[in-house]
Amino acid sequence: MLISRVNRLSKKTRLTRRYATDKIKKDVWWKNGLNFKCTGCGKCCVSEGVVELSPKDRVDIPAYLGIPQTKFMEEYVEIRENEHYILQSKQDKCIFLNDKNQCDIYEMRPIQCSTYPYWSDVLKSKRSWNQEKKYCEGIDHPDSLNSKVPFSKIEKELMASIKGEDELDVYTPHSPNHKK
Repeated sequence: MLISRVNRLSKKTRLTRRYATDKIKKDVWWKNGLNFKCTGCGKCCVSEGVVELSPKDRVDIPAYLGIPQTKFMEEYVEIRENEHYILQSKQDKCIFLNDKNQCDIYEMRPIQCSTYPYWSDVLKSKRSWNQEKKYCEGIDHPDSLNSKVPFSKIEKELMASIKGEDELDVYTPHSPNHKK
């Protein structure tokens, strides 16, 4: 897994993640870019999966909605064991996905959403990328075949998703709704 390789290389050689990523750039199967174009279909927002909110998400989204963080936490977030903050869903559909299959908070959507499909699990192999096509019609979409998403963009999104995961690992919540 790319994240594991970046973390291991960073710790082992005391390098920054950026440098570690540069060192393995030559090894990744997607080094020449990927064909992807979001079609806005909303399929990624309708699934059995969950959207875990980073600490940044839990501050930015309520501010965007113009509501207090406590109200956001009460109405939109489920707190699971081990302090995982999960965006609520309705019938396996994101709570912010409207009737037109559009995201009502697109401009401030969670990190997990904004970095899709550039997640480590999806990028770990060509096979996993191809398997993700079942869920995402934008992967290798005909409109994307003439213009690849460059390595630099993929790397930026991947690092943002890793940063979001890191925030989840080290964050100590101070919410009044925090369940022990």
